[in-house]
Amino acid sequence: MAAVLHKSAATMLAAFLLAGCGTGPADDDDATAANDDDASDDDDSTPPPDPLADVIGIFNLTSVVQTEGISYVDFSGGFGSFATMPDDVISVGAYLGTFSYGADAPYWRVDLGAYPLPVLGTFEIVDMDSWYPWEPTGQTWWDGGPRIGAGNYLTSRLDLDDLSAYQVDDPVSPGAAGWTAGGALSWASEGGADVIDFVAEDGIPLPAAVDLLAPVGDGVTWPAAHALPVRWGAVDDGSFVTVTVLNEANVAYVAHAPDTGEHVISADVLHDEFGPDTVEVVVARNLQTPLAHPQGDVLVRTREERRTTVELLPDVVLEPAYGEAGQDLTVTVSWYTTELNEQLIFEAGQSVAVTNVAQIGPHQAELSMKVGPDAAVGPRDVTLSLPGGDSVTVPDGFTVLDLPPSDDCATADAVPALEAGSYTSTTAGLNNDYSSDYGCVSWSLNGADAVYRVDIEAGETLVAILDMPAGDGALALLSACSDAASAVACADQGLSGDPETLAFTAALDGTWYLVVDAWTSGSGGGASSPWSLDLSLERDVIEPDWISPGTSRSFTLFGEDPWDPGIVAADVDLGDGLALEAVGAGSTATELDFLAAANPAAVPGSRTITVDNGASGVVTYEDALWVTGWPILDSCAEAGAYTPLTPASTTGYAVQTTSTIDEIECMPYPSAGPEVLLPFDFVEGQTVTASVTLPTEDAQLYILSDCADIACFDDAAVDDTLEGDTETVSGWVVPATGRYYVVVDVYGGVSDPLTPWQFDLDVAVE
Repeated sequence: MAAVLHKSAATMLAAFLLAGCGTGPADDDDATAANDDDASDDDDSTPPPDPLADVIGIFNLTSVVQTEGISYVDFSGGFGSFATMPDDVISVGAYLGTFSYGADAPYWRVDLGAYPLPVLGTFEIVDMDSWYPWEPTGQTWWDGGPRIGAGNYLTSRLDLDDLSAYQVDDPVSPGAAGWTAGGALSWASEGGADVIDFVAEDGIPLPAAVDLLAPVGDGVTWPAAHALPVRWGAVDDGSFVTVTVLNEANVAYVAHAPDTGEHVISADVLHDEFGPDTVEVVVARNLQTPLAHPQGDVLVRTREERRTTVELLPDVVLEPAYGEAGQDLTVTVSWYTTELNEQLIFEAGQSVAVTNVAQIGPHQAELSMKVGPDAAVGPRDVTLSLPGGDSVTVPDGFTVLDLPPSDDCATADAVPALEAGSYTSTTAGLNNDYSSDYGCVSWSLNGADAVYRVDIEAGETLVAILDMPAGDGALALLSACSDAASAVACADQGLSGDPETLAFTAALDGTWYLVVDAWTSGSGGGASSPWSLDLSLERDVIEPDWISPGTSRSFTLFGEDPWDPGIVAADVDLGDGLALEAVGAGSTATELDFLAAANPAAVPGSRTITVDNGASGVVTYEDALWVTGWPILDSCAEAGAYTPLTPASTTGYAVQTTSTIDEIECMPYPSAGPEVLLPFDFVEGQTVTASVTLPTEDAQLYILSDCADIACFDDAAVDDTLEGDTETVSGWVVPATGRYYVVVDVYGGVSDPLTPWQFDLDVAVE
């Protein structure tokens, strides 16, 4: 066994041990030999401290290997009296991930052991979001500094009733293997006297590497209705083995398995607790080493994990589960809860017929099918039955498509661009080509994806509405097909089954690529149910589409029919608080130019425009023009050229805004949503207070000194609250006289890009 020194993790453990146990009695220089702690004589002695409990601390050092190239180390632990607390848990500090005292708490991984250790040979089902053996009383966060590892790491401390717990993310070697399995952990203390004699000559042993034999590989699928055998290489190293199944809802199956090299997860558990779903299967070897201390043992647990992702299949699977009108196709039917034969009856509604059934396995049959040319487009229920036997109906089990799946850029470029209309298709069976690098979402979209070409003219707005009833759908629009970072617009605001709406207005004629994607808990993609897509290409009724109270602007109104050349100011009504100052013909017969003024007391909100177009009649445009208390400046160029604003408190309506700022150094979270940039001239020494509320969105608020280079200030950047809450920059002192930009941003994007998002902003200067 090779000795392995990981000084960063060991020094951190030593620091926590020092913090938890104190330094013992102070020197008293008593002349009595029995009490003399003077280091200058030979009769020093310190009375031993009173024992607190059999166990006073538990620490966990875990090496996680998800794939050969993705691994990391997590450290957690706790001090306290375990006399009345459960110490038969895999992890103490993992509970930090379940308590939401701070904004960072959700990022801790509760799957790193936040569950009990069952009796050998048994298992438990645990909801890791609600299973707390201790009650929290408070939590603090701090930057641990270089002493914790190769860089600065956020550390957390959680004070429980009788316990102080700690957690550090990846303290040893981020993004790489954290230790040598089968070795030993040892360390040296720095900067002070040793308080605890840290065990044995050979150090703390590390478990052998987990050799996971099954399931392994990318894209593993398994019927939820069948028991899953898990196999690994058995090793006689003194460790105990746990087999865990986790899903995105933080439900865990935890088994304490004998180290025989195989454990079978029952079909009842997979089917009733997890399936159909994407889950992680975790096999771990665990060693426990007690560190002796006069006040009680400190248990150090070292843990080596291997993880793999498995897609648990539903009871009935059709492959493919779709076809086009007029198509002959072969469909494989898997009915995992029933043994099939060649008498299988398949019914999928009108104009879908089965011409032959061939059994290819106990639970599988191959069907020859014909989709009639008159088959109605869309999903339809499927019924499977055996004469005199089982029967099952699968809602929306088969879909007649009118848009073939397009898996890659070559396919998208080989067919005509999508035009306005409604489409039905699927991403089932396609690859996960786009995932974590989208330019306008900060999370991964790991579902299978399809890509289609769209051509948009300057001034046109593409509106795409995706309906994926049985999946968490998402949309992205790319300017370069092979580059997810080129996304100019994204839509992923809803949850599973919610529609997603993407809107994008083109400044120039061009070609873009629309990606239909989905959020899943796995990383390797997967089948989705069929989806429908509605596309429209629209033009703004009026440009520009906003005006601020007390200002005048020139506008162009676009009509479907030519405008009457005799239109005068009295023929145009812009709504309350707005007056037409001049009107005239535009550059084409369908364009009407006019100059309008907004009363200083005009109430912010939408306005309906009506025009008496002579013989053609009255034309009405509802909610076409918006009065906004703050100007809607969508770029640095616009904000830089605008007259500096006066501090005020009013409501703004952000019309057709985009995301030009994706992140700033001073903000811990991305800024993927659209923003408004407001210019102010501040004087050195002034104190600025700004607060903003977005009634239906999650606001971010920050101040920049340089809009183009995103020069921000740590004490003038906030994102502390959620949707509908107020963000406040309070008492920011202006460092130098000059131009500054107050930016109202939306975290993650807006829920409805077709409707201007409201923001109530107050800016005050003292």
